[in-house]
Order: sequence, then structure tokens, then C-alpha cells
Amino acid sequence: MTEQQGARHPRADSINLGHLRENLPFLSRTIRAFIRAENFVHFGDMNTEHGEIATLSLIRENQGMSQNELAQHVVLKKSAVTSLIKNLERRGLVQRRKVSSDRRYNALSLTAAGIAWHDQLLERMEAQHKAMLGPFSDAESAMLFQFLNDLHDHLAMRSADRDTAAPLPGPQAEE
Repeated sequence: MTEQQGARHPRADSINLGHLRENLPFLSRTIRAFIRAENFVHFGDMNTEHGEIATLSLIRENQGMSQNELAQHVVLKKSAVTSLIKNLERRGLVQRRKVSSDRRYNALSLTAAGIAWHDQLLERMEAQHKAMLGPFSDAESAMLFQFLNDLHDHLAMRSADRDTAAPLPGPQAEE
């Protein structure tokens, strides 16, 4: 490891994080950076785009969902989802079909090739999770995901509530 790499990714025990050890924005941002590096290790040769794995996973679990529903759940702009879906459609992984009752609604589903591609991704995701969650027992991993899912649901509800409420006063601090 070069000195520059060491400065970019310091050992977790080399500096006292103080209150940041319990600061969700800080931890989620730094964990996300480490996960992006893990993604490259596990998926780099598959040439996946940002958001593609989650997109394919959500469509597979929710055949017939709309692009708007997808955008809301992957937390991407509608224009980014449209571009992503068009790319996946060009590659033969996703198909869109109009619903007769609403011509604006594009029902999304995976093609046979999309299902096969997603199966390959799932195998890699399993290996990735095993590597990243190595310090945890199966029970601890299950508990971690339960907590994360509870937090996800809570924050999604707060976000939906904010979308229907008046803007909050004052600056919005990230940390």
C-alpha cells in the first residue's frame, strides 16, 4: 500500500472518531465509499452501471412496476431511471409495455436474459455480503439488516411526509 493510499483509507483504529462514531450521515457516507470499492471488486468485470443492480432486483421482485415507482425506490431522478431503463432495454434485459388503462404507465419486467443476468448478480452479491459481513455471525447479520430495514422504512416515511408538508425552516445540515 502506498503512503497516499494509506492516507485515503486510514485504518479504523488509527484515529479517534469521537462523536462521529454515532453520526449517521458520516458513517453512511464513509461506509458507502468502502462499499463502492467492494462493488468494483465483485462486479467490475460485469460493466454494471450505477443503480443497475438495485433496478434489476426491484423489477424482478415487482414485475409490472412503473418507472415512477422504480425512481422513487432507487432514489434516483426520473430522468436517470429513464436513461437506465432504456439502456437495459437496449441490452435485452428489461422490457416496457404500455398499460391499456393509462398510456403514460410503463409496466417494467425482466426478460429471460434479464433474469439470467440478475441470477449472476445474485451469486456475486452473496459472495460480496459474505466478505463484507465476515466479522458478524448469521444472527448478527440478520439483526443488522433488520435494523437497517427499519431505519430505511422510517426515513422513507419521513421523506414522504416531507414531500407533502411545507419546507422546514433554516439550513439543512448534513452532519
